[in-house]
Amino acid sequence: MAIDDILNKVADFFDGKIVQDSVEWALEMRKLRFCVLTYLKKHISDERELLDKIAQVYDDFGFPKDMENFIYYMPSKRLESLQLSPVQAVYRLIGLFESFLGDEKKFLIESK
Repeated sequence: MAIDDILNKVADFFDGKIVQDSVEWALEMRKLRFCVLTYLKKHISDERELLDKIAQVYDDFGFPKDMENFIYYMPSKRLESLQLSPVQAVYRLIGLFESFLGDEKKFLIESK
């Protein structure tokens, strides 16, 4: 099932008051993405598997720019990351992901 299909089902609970491609739709997409990413973080303990699942969410949600920093196959914009070992690189990406989740949670709370 596509992400838009899931959100359309959510929109049904709002009696069609959420129109696709509206500001409300974008906010609900962010909420859904946050829930999916939080679920993955809670249930996947292997860091490499987690990064792979995060990359799948990145794809499913249409490659949002705000996720690029912690997608393992995206080029890093920081020169010092070129000097990291593979293990250090994984921990760096996980740290960026966790920081993103914190920022996203704050945004979603403030957007109420």
